Amino acid sequence: MIRERKMMKHIAVMFLFIDNVFLANAVTVDHKCSTGGRLTVLWWGQEPYIYKFGDKQEDNLKSKVDAPASISGMFPLILDQALERCCKSSTTLNYTQVPEGPAGLDQLLAAEDFDLILPVGAEVGAGTVRQFSFTGLLESPGVAVLIKGNVSGAQLLLSVLQGWPILVFILISASLAGVVIWLFERKENTEQFPESFSHGVFEGFWWAFITMTTVGYGDLAPKTIPGKLLGLIWMLAGLIIITMFISIITAALTNVSLLGRTNLRGVTISVVNHSEEHKLGIREIANVEALSNSDQVFQYVLDRRVEGALVDVHGLKHHINALTQHNIQVGNILTSHVSYGAILARNSTDFLKCFNEYVQTEEQWLYNILAENTGTTQEKISVAEDYFGSGGIFSITVYGGLALFVVLMAAGIGWEAYKKNKMKNSGKSGASSITAPTAIVLEDIGTHPTPRLSFGHAPSEQLVSKHSMEIMKMDEELNNFRRDWQEKRTKMLERHQRERAVSGMNGDTNSSLTPLKGN
Repeated sequence: MIRERKMMKHIAVMFLFIDNVFLANAVTVDHKCSTGGRLTVLWWGQEPYIYKFGDKQEDNLKSKVDAPASISGMFPLILDQALERCCKSSTTLNYTQVPEGPAGLDQLLAAEDFDLILPVGAEVGAGTVRQFSFTGLLESPGVAVLIKGNVSGAQLLLSVLQGWPILVFILISASLAGVVIWLFERKENTEQFPESFSHGVFEGFWWAFITMTTVGYGDLAPKTIPGKLLGLIWMLAGLIIITMFISIITAALTNVSLLGRTNLRGVTISVVNHSEEHKLGIREIANVEALSNSDQVFQYVLDRRVEGALVDVHGLKHHINALTQHNIQVGNILTSHVSYGAILARNSTDFLKCFNEYVQTEEQWLYNILAENTGTTQEKISVAEDYFGSGGIFSITVYGGLALFVVLMAAGIGWEAYKKNKMKNSGKSGASSITAPTAIVLEDIGTHPTPRLSFGHAPSEQLVSKHSMEIMKMDEELNNFRRDWQEKRTKMLERHQRERAVSGMNGDTNSSLTPLKGN
């Protein structure tokens, strides 16, 4: 009896196992496909592969047959066409959206309550994903690094201020060079480097700073041999120092923007949680902000809560309006060998084989719909537009400077016109004051005072004083010449008048004697 009972239990277990296997085979994808059943498709939104119709303005494709009207994208269209070839005509698709997105993939695979899951990213050429069959439909060309086009004024100022150590080094070096050149020149070149410590060191600092920047006004120049040798050494050192300063500032300005950067180490970026971009950000050792959907990813960039965002290149067209409107540009394209496709449930060998054959035979058609959905890219913004456009600090500076220039030009032209008009009026009044053309009166300017000027300590003051004294001497010589000429002219006029008077008297005498001769 005991053996019979054990035998009956074994037979019951075997029948139960066979029944479970039969039931399992009865609900496989292959069975549903061949009998015209309903396939359960779990999905999350990722443009342009699959998304809700109406969520985006750029919607060029609509599912033809079985997909709900609210679902659109490339993958529903591909599935519709594949079902017509691989399954019975009555086979339908039941789309169920996964609110967790790619982050819920592990739970979905553990439950195995699906027929297809999409869009799933995997390495190009992969046939399985976590022991489930995978078919790749479209290969991604890479991941776009999106950045806010215009740099904020605070970020720009902070980046420039990061170069303060080199500024301190420049000031200290120029001060030391100024002291040394003063020590060399204070005895033999007192006109340019006075012996006074305060004035001399300041002149030395001025010479060192101007020489270091390769400007060289020429107002100060060493005359001693040690001073000239120091000048040669300091010019070479100045070239190196200025090059270091420019390099540091350039690097600081470049680090503000991710434009053209290929290394994301330490950069704060936003990505969709558990997406392929999330994995790439982790591999690049970036500070990743994992968010639930792409809308939050873009919003983080707009709010400058992150430095950039990682999105699939194929999805750029569906966000082109938002990118252009908010001045978001593509900083760079990172290489990512990822293919997007679908995960199939177990026991779907026949459907998978037919589906792969369909994808291979319709490769040209797939490229056509891919070009239709991803052919438009964002217009690239130049570096000049990046800094000076979109109302940033540089655009404010440029427009403000332009307005100030226009105001100053208008004021200068107005002042010039006022001066010309004033001179014209004064000329008319001067001309009207002349009464007799024969009456020539010259103003006696008098003796010009002897110029007395005190030389300053600075070479520029000495030079101005010297030039002023020369001008005053020339002015005095001119006044002396005019005074002598006036005296000579006055004497000549007086002599001429006397001669005319004498000739007049002689004429009168001759006229009185003429009648006597006639008588």
